[in-house]
Amino acid sequence: MTAKTTPVDPVEAAFLNAPIGDPLTDEERRLLAEARESVARGERTYSSAEIKELIQEMRRKQEGA
Repeated sequence: MTAKTTPVDPVEAAFLNAPIGDPLTDEERRLLAEARESVARGERTYSSAEIKELIQEMRRKQEGA
């Protein structure tokens, strides 16, 4: 018994194996390591929704000042 094989499209294979996004810069790697250490120490973290609310609150205060 022989197995059926599907021909591999080289362009499709290149897309499927391509990295997602740009490589991290040295600074991005440093900041990521710093953030992971902060989480490991149990320091306060914020969700993206919390950050958006904090920014909106700051803008409201600036507009009212």
